[in-house]
Amino acid sequence: MRTLSRLTALGVALTTALTSIVGGISHAPAAAAQPLDVTEALVNTPRNIVGDYAGFYQHPNKYPRKPGRVIRTQDFFKFLTLPKGEKPTYPLRGTRVMYTSTTSTGRVVPTTGAILEPTSRWVGKGETPLIVLAPGTLGQGSQCAASKTIGSVIAVSRTQDKQNISTILNYETVGVLQLLAAGYRVFVVDYIGGNTGPQSYVNNIESGHVMLDAARAATRMNRTTTRTPVGFWGYSQGGAASALGTTLHKTYAPEVNLKAAYVGAAPLDLIKVNKTIDGTRITAAALYGVNGFAARFPAVKKYVNSVVTPTGKEVLERVSQECVMDSIRSTGYLRSKTLTKDGRALYEHMRDNPTMRRIMDEQLAAAHKTPSVPVLVLSNPHDDIVPYAQVWTANRKWCSQGAKTTFIRFVFKDEAVGNGKAHLRPGTKGVAYGLDFMFKAFNGSTPTKCSVKTVVHQ
Repeated sequence: MRTLSRLTALGVALTTALTSIVGGISHAPAAAAQPLDVTEALVNTPRNIVGDYAGFYQHPNKYPRKPGRVIRTQDFFKFLTLPKGEKPTYPLRGTRVMYTSTTSTGRVVPTTGAILEPTSRWVGKGETPLIVLAPGTLGQGSQCAASKTIGSVIAVSRTQDKQNISTILNYETVGVLQLLAAGYRVFVVDYIGGNTGPQSYVNNIESGHVMLDAARAATRMNRTTTRTPVGFWGYSQGGAASALGTTLHKTYAPEVNLKAAYVGAAPLDLIKVNKTIDGTRITAAALYGVNGFAARFPAVKKYVNSVVTPTGKEVLERVSQECVMDSIRSTGYLRSKTLTKDGRALYEHMRDNPTMRRIMDEQLAAAHKTPSVPVLVLSNPHDDIVPYAQVWTANRKWCSQGAKTTFIRFVFKDEAVGNGKAHLRPGTKGVAYGLDFMFKAFNGSTPTKCSVKTVVHQ
């Protein structure tokens, strides 16, 4: 209870700060509406430990076999419990959405997200745009799904096996509140597998599909039309999802009226990213990736099981049920070579095993296709989690293929390499650049050529 009290106190402080920001079936059946969920916002205390959400996330036996179809919805309110006993306000009105999307192996499966209504009037041209937002790394356990806690910053819940209490830090709430206050309707995605097994972490092809199918689902819910301007938004894991949403747009969902994308610190070359992450504060992110690809590809699962030690298997299983705050405590600064029988790091196995290397190469090839819309790209040369060089390489390829990008070289150096600060700081500061870029794009001002801007932050 002492921990929960601390979380509540932190929530009150965050509330004060954030309040200033906010001013097979061949055809889709009618989406089923679930009971209304009214949940306290910034700190979700024991009422959320059960985390059943009136059964909303239960995997359906039958669902449409075409992507972008709505399976069920659940309206919810998130309200801020203001300090000093003031009356709660309701800055967030949202709807959880279960909809269909396509895995990287071609299967149509359910996934989830949440669409949130703007808290201010859109002052730009035309109708209110839709921002599809892909979260950064929140964790691989089902309790970490962004749609469960969006509007909150901290939550507590049980892990899927009900054995442990998990701490959930949904930092995406801060950026979402700013987007809503700017007049945008925002659809936050959960990624495939986030509620039915290990999240398909950095399976960027699937993440791109999820982004595009979220836009399709919003139209089927009558929250948007086929003419509604759409923007993609993401940083880190979300940056890769946003990027692949643009590179797969024309071949996967050309009817989506995509106008622009913000791509921050995107992990696109997964072998290089895993090498950089290994041994850092969030080593678990590399393990999430291994779990996700093993869940999707039986040959990968068989190979991973053959090379890791019994302890390695236990660690992989444990992190598959954790959120990132749990994983920092459990596996921070762990080196994956301690989990393998031959003492080689898992990224080396990804590089050298033909099956895993083929899958990684397919992911990179999809990332290097040409974005269909103008893109704001942001990366830090000193990023200690997602290496700058692979983001810059992708940007150069996109430009050589005719894409129009604005590249922000966000320079921020932190002496303590591996703690993630040089990765996180540009993410929080980058929101302002993303807001400016999106507003201009939705009002007809898009870049006519590739450009690079250097911004230095202390």
